[in-house]
Amino acid sequence: MPMRSPERMGIPLRPTKGKDMGKGGKIMAVTAARREAGHAAEALRIADRVAGILRSPDALAPLADDPGDVLSFADGFSGISLLFAVRAAEGRESRTVAHAHLQRAAAAVSRVRSRNAGLYLETAGLAFALDAAASVGGGYEKALATVDQALIEVVEERCRDIDENPLGPFHRYDVISGLTGTGRHLLGRAPEHLPTLERVLSTLVALTRSLRYHGETVPALWATHPPNLRSENPYSMRKYGHLNTGLSHGIAGPLALLSLAHARGVAVPGQERAVRTLVALLERLAHEDEFGVHWPNAVSLDEWAGAPRERGRTRPSWCYGAPGVARALQLAGEAFGEPGWTALATESVGSFLRVPMEHWHIDHWSLCHGWSGLLHLLRFFRDSAEADRVHHATEDIARRLVTGLADPDALRLSTFRETAAPRHGWTTPGFLTGATGLALALHAYARGEPSVAWDAALLVA
Repeated sequence: MPMRSPERMGIPLRPTKGKDMGKGGKIMAVTAARREAGHAAEALRIADRVAGILRSPDALAPLADDPGDVLSFADGFSGISLLFAVRAAEGRESRTVAHAHLQRAAAAVSRVRSRNAGLYLETAGLAFALDAAASVGGGYEKALATVDQALIEVVEERCRDIDENPLGPFHRYDVISGLTGTGRHLLGRAPEHLPTLERVLSTLVALTRSLRYHGETVPALWATHPPNLRSENPYSMRKYGHLNTGLSHGIAGPLALLSLAHARGVAVPGQERAVRTLVALLERLAHEDEFGVHWPNAVSLDEWAGAPRERGRTRPSWCYGAPGVARALQLAGEAFGEPGWTALATESVGSFLRVPMEHWHIDHWSLCHGWSGLLHLLRFFRDSAEADRVHHATEDIARRLVTGLADPDALRLSTFRETAAPRHGWTTPGFLTGATGLALALHAYARGEPSVAWDAALLVA
């Protein structure tokens, strides 16, 4: 059903005041002292500069050639609002700035008939952003109730589809477009939407069971398509699909959500068994080289059946490889009291940190697959057995970012109109691959624990 207008959805002209609450109802205290980090001051200056550019929704030319640029949480106004929710929580910005972006997002969503269940798309992304804004002073109850109700209908539909057709594309269950990402929003809203959250968890649990597929026994999480359209994908992968290991699109995503839910006291039948199955899959699929353990992004049916796997290391990032997969394993180990899992997670982080940085093949600063995502995820391993390597890598990455972005012209933000085909060297403004995510990661590096749990959208918290 089409969404109602922002005012009818309950978004007031000015947000109401209330207690500062974090996602999931926990009070999130703003860090009192700045991080003692070598590049904190420069990182904050860049984050402030990005915020200044993004502050006005009008300046972002919202009449996009691709409506998805405005609608989606990944690229649009709802994701951008997270930066200003964080700044409002720390007294660096008025709440009305985040509110202005939320109004634009709600207006765009109200004009479409969305059947998408994914967090990084329209409805769930708006719901997550509204909840984040509500954590800074309250409000938005009516808007959240309306958006959540529309979302719940789509989630139930998605769960029924998976019940009837267990094998299919990964977008049905992944973090970006599927049940895992939306489940993280519902976990933050529990106990209000507990039945729907439990339905999501039960569906993910069911996807860990084994099925027969083209003569092999595979997990129901098997994706029946290749991971991308690249011609270099093995024939078996193009014909029979793959098992995806990544946090964004693969089995690490459900592992993270099931573990986060368990840690918060939300459990369904078979949940622990499902987590153990997923960890066992990652253990089975792990490779070792001279630097240590790592994972392929995807496994073909031939490789699953035992054919040699000759592909080398992949780029370390949030979306694929360590540290994304490592953080999911770490969450599982912490939630279920399994130090061996956290040790494997730490080992994989130390492994890629032993690889010379110039061989990481990172060519962007984004959250998804770039330096800022890596910077943020390393924070979860600061107290691990690899603490020294993590500290040095964190400071090296921060130095690369602040040095590369010190020139004001280094971040030439395009408008939404230009994001469909941005000019060479121009920057998109959004959360997942744009300037908002960069600013949030730099801000967290400089200030410490995020005052608003924006990184819950990454399934790392």
